[in-house]
Amino acid sequence: MMKTIAATLIAIAAVPAAAASYTTDTSTYTGLGDQIGSPFDIITLNGVTGTATGSGTYLVNTVDFTVGINATVGATSSGTLTNTATVDGSPFSYSVPYTIVIGGTDTITLGGNTFYTNGVKVHFNALTFTNVGVGATESGDLTATVSVPEPAAWVMMVAGFGLVGVGVRRRNVATIAA
Repeated sequence: MMKTIAATLIAIAAVPAAAASYTTDTSTYTGLGDQIGSPFDIITLNGVTGTATGSGTYLVNTVDFTVGINATVGATSSGTLTNTATVDGSPFSYSVPYTIVIGGTDTITLGGNTFYTNGVKVHFNALTFTNVGVGATESGDLTATVSVPEPAAWVMMVAGFGLVGVGVRRRNVATIAA
């Protein structure tokens, strides 16, 4: 029995992390942080295609931020941008928080949130555009750091559960015999 468990754990440890193909959609959001009824500020999340091969940092969207005529109104606005992607052929929705500080110029921060999906930790790295003037467009990359449990971690977890089970079983047998 223990030899079978050991062989299974070794087989699991030998499995390489699977690659996942992904494509994100392009979405445009207007009127973010707007205080005077203009169609600005505008954020465009441009779609990208990539392959995630395990833990690491990956490009999610290229981002364009355009400031409108409301750049002189003092205010702070925050919310969430929701976009969609296809991961290995399956649709997937994700949300990215934003905060816009409107003054003589605008500053926006996207990301900074973490979520878990299918045992994978995804953290959107913060992207900040600072002092963007009226009519200007700034561009940057929205990235996410992905943490995928390695096969060795799964082996240790399964082995730990097995040892706990063996311990509980022996304890119950000893209690019954007494």
